[in-house]
Amino acid sequence: MKYLNKILLAAIAAVAFTSCETDDFDPVEATSFDPEQVEISFTDSNTSIMALEAGGTANYEISLSNPLPLEASVTFTITSSDGSLESNGVQEVSYSEVKFAAGETSKELVLTFADDAKDDAREIYTVAVENLTFTETQNSNFILLTNDVENQSRTVNVYDELQTVVTTAGDAEITLSWRDAATDFDFGMFNSAGSNLDFGSAFNTTPETLTLLDAELDDIFTFTIYVWSAGSSAIDYNLEFVSPTETVDFTGTLVNASGFYGTIEDTLEVLKTTNGSEVTYVIGKI
Repeated sequence: MKYLNKILLAAIAAVAFTSCETDDFDPVEATSFDPEQVEISFTDSNTSIMALEAGGTANYEISLSNPLPLEASVTFTITSSDGSLESNGVQEVSYSEVKFAAGETSKELVLTFADDAKDDAREIYTVAVENLTFTETQNSNFILLTNDVENQSRTVNVYDELQTVVTTAGDAEITLSWRDAATDFDFGMFNSAGSNLDFGSAFNTTPETLTLLDAELDDIFTFTIYVWSAGSSAIDYNLEFVSPTETVDFTGTLVNASGFYGTIEDTLEVLKTTNGSEVTYVIGKI
């Protein structure tokens, strides 16, 4: 029996050594705690954040599936839809330090945005968990990235111009108007799943008005111009958002537009959030 125990202990030692050698981390000496799988991930529900470029923020929660016995810091990668994180000498986005003390399982990540002085209307940033590093010797058997792809990263839409309307329950109307008599725009409203909720296509008629019904569930809604005919190379338009208690206006210009739906351009994104009888609309000009 003693001989069998020696064989089993040798086999276990061989497996442990192999695990260390094949891991991405350098092998380390055994510590007083047993190796276990610990996953790191985003655990918030903030999947529809709209932020202002000039000083706006986005807040997320980063969590571990089990507490660690050592202090550890998280690093992140950030990418932008325009391919750059720096413009005109300005670092467009930065993030707060995320450091877990021994025993902690949840920390806040804050992204902060800076005005790059460019007229780029909207940029989409993606922040993803890159790595977790220990401040002292770590056990190489930890597995630290969740297999749930949806919670490895978050995206945030950042706008040059953003307005917030806090109002009461009720329908909201969005009106598109233009002055060029030779121009004909159609106008569509879509939810985040891409479903068409309302569409205005009156022939040679301005304005076009769409209704965001009070009954629509909270979501991000996109308002899109379809060019049926273009009377000039630069067409000015106005967008009016009318809630039960407040009206806000946006302006824009379509350049080199092409008729017969040759040009289709998103113009507004509206995030609707309901809290009892209070409804908040965050409106971003694209």
